[in-house]
Amino acid sequence: MHSTADPPPPETLEEITQLLHHLLPATLSITCFASRWQVLRAKLASLKSILSEISDSPHWSDNALLLPLLPALLSTVRRTETLCHHCCDASVSRGKLLMQSDLDMAAGWLSKQINELELLLRSGVLHQSTAIVLSRPAASSSKEELAFFIKDLFTRLQIGGLEFKRKALDSLIQLLSEDDKSAAVVAKQGNIGCLISLLDLNGHDSIRELAVLAVSLLVSAGDFPRKCVFEEGALGPFMRIIECGSMPMKEKAAMAVEFITDDPDNSWAISAYGGFPF
Repeated sequence: MHSTADPPPPETLEEITQLLHHLLPATLSITCFASRWQVLRAKLASLKSILSEISDSPHWSDNALLLPLLPALLSTVRRTETLCHHCCDASVSRGKLLMQSDLDMAAGWLSKQINELELLLRSGVLHQSTAIVLSRPAASSSKEELAFFIKDLFTRLQIGGLEFKRKALDSLIQLLSEDDKSAAVVAKQGNIGCLISLLDLNGHDSIRELAVLAVSLLVSAGDFPRKCVFEEGALGPFMRIIECGSMPMKEKAAMAVEFITDDPDNSWAISAYGGFPF
């Protein structure tokens, strides 16, 4: 029996696939809540296709990002199966509004989990045998190797747990600190919006501190990264950090804002926040 700290066994993917194999045809006989089941059926079919593609990937079974997603996905599919049984069985009494809410929640969970799986597939990390964070490419590495490394880091930032995020940010900061030219590749290949979202004051302090440093390094590295950061809406989060953050974060955020607003095309935006709050 696996402890909660252990990764799920590879059989979990097969179990989900088998559930979908039986669940999809079963939904066709449902006559109530037709529009909601049409949406759910489309999501289940999409999920089945994605899982088939994942199972064809050579390293899916040892991917540290994928495996933690499978138990929650299995739970969602089982829950959807239960809802299917309830809708097929006229003897089951369940309030209409409650069932509608349950179906909408199931659709929402499936959407989120499908998006995470699609992100993994698009990133290409399932075709590589990966540790918690890939080793940084050497200076002699090709642009393709650097691009893959950056995509992997941002995949971990988007769907990884706290430790994945922390290690990915550490690697990103090291890359930006040691190689100014990498900033343009990060801005082009990475999901800058995801990085900006980590500046949220409601997030984990240690992650936000690392994110502030990473973004400040990006905006100081050139016009293109600075433009990307500004267009993804970093100014607002930085201004909130200047107002409410710790002193080290305030200093880095203020430096980043100065770099952003040094560009005449961006300087107007500072007035939207009432100028610097100090």
